[in-house]
Amino acid sequence: MSVNDVWRRIDKQLGVYLKGSFDQIPKEAGVYAWFYPIKVSSYDLNELLRELSQVSNYDAKSGAHPAGKNDIEFNWKTIKVYIEEGIRFNQIPSPVYGAWDGIVNNEEKFLELRKALMSASILMPPLYIGKTINLRNRCSQHLKGGSDEKSGFHQRFEKYAEDKEFTTRKVEDLIFVCIRTQVHENQNNYNNAYDNPHSIVEEILKATARPPYGVK
Repeated sequence: MSVNDVWRRIDKQLGVYLKGSFDQIPKEAGVYAWFYPIKVSSYDLNELLRELSQVSNYDAKSGAHPAGKNDIEFNWKTIKVYIEEGIRFNQIPSPVYGAWDGIVNNEEKFLELRKALMSASILMPPLYIGKTINLRNRCSQHLKGGSDEKSGFHQRFEKYAEDKEFTTRKVEDLIFVCIRTQVHENQNNYNNAYDNPHSIVEEILKATARPPYGVK
């Protein structure tokens, strides 16, 4: 069997869930990610770009946008250094702004654009990546937050989203995407946590996607 055969049944493994369909998430093992929905709430393209840039401009270690300071010691002096990651969102070609203005003034075309952007949400960088032996239970834990959730994703996202006044400020309004991974029926047969396929997949995805609301 070829590895590429997985695409023939990807619809059986991959699931996209929103508020109102979380109860349909399978109670199976897998890897998952939370995505921020691209909702157009303004006719101003720069406002949309600014918000989407700010959503990813977060550092889970500091609990805010990426910034840090330190003292560099020299022989006779100490230099204080402060570094902050800035947001650069105005990299879209100028003709796009003109096209945007034309579309937002056409109700039918604007609706199609909003639908396309919403669909494209899952092509954005993931906010958080995780693994679990029960996808539905893990989603529920993230939705509830508090003591039910050990990762802290719920609290980190909602606090930052509220501080920055994002259009979407609740975890329950995010997009949950998951991929089922097969595991052995007897979990005790695994010698260590990384014998599980979803554990290896999770670590590779986290290392390469670097989800901002996940802790390293």
